[in-house]
Amino acid sequence: MALVFCDSFDHYEGNCSLKWDLVAANNAEILTTGAIRTGRACVRIIGAFGPTKYVQNLAEIIVGSAVYFNTLPGIVFAFLDLAGGAVNQIRILINGAGAIGAVRGNDPFGTTLGYSDNGIIVTNIYNYIETRVVFNQTTGSVLIRVNGVEVLNLTNIDTVATGSEFCDGVQ
Repeated sequence: MALVFCDSFDHYEGNCSLKWDLVAANNAEILTTGAIRTGRACVRIIGAFGPTKYVQNLAEIIVGSAVYFNTLPGIVFAFLDLAGGAVNQIRILINGAGAIGAVRGNDPFGTTLGYSDNGIIVTNIYNYIETRVVFNQTTGSVLIRVNGVEVLNLTNIDTVATGSEFCDGVQ
């Protein structure tokens, strides 16, 4: 597996569209005060959809980010099939009880694949969340680590909401 993209919002000046392929209007802003982790800036997701990065039909992907939630529930990552109509192959979500999980497909009828124990994600602090997804209709998998600790490991599951066993967009 090769490194496809590496970024940090800590150094941003201006807006996310300088490095990200799709930034929905009024859905993300750069903060220079408040919940900044390191450096001098961070990105705040305002709407339902954060910045999107296009990738090259990846059958396996690992994504990590330091995430700060001031309220729950929330969306951490979405792995998209843009060529298949911008369908969420897999979404990594946090529910109101602080459990983190994986859902296949779009709302309102996505399929819940599994959730961690409650209380894994706490509000008003940074958590480093890392997710590995293998896209396959029978042998797919989702591995989630929070602050370096494995909290969910789903194997031999269907991780494909479309006919395509890959993602080509990360949100």
